[in-house]
Amino acid sequence: MKILQYMIGHNAEHAREMRELAGRLRETGKSEAAELIDTAATGFETANAELEKAAGLLG
Repeated sequence: MKILQYMIGHNAEHAREMRELAGRLRETGKSEAAELIDTAATGFETANAELEKAAGLLG
């Protein structure tokens, strides 16, 4: 399904951006905020794994 593929790509981009932001925050000593943002990025990655499974089932 096209919408699932779009969402997977969109989520992956957000996760990448969040990881980059977390890295920049760590460099400025804001490690607690960085950890929270990393957790959010992991949520996007986890969601993508489920979306990929659904896409596989739908062909």
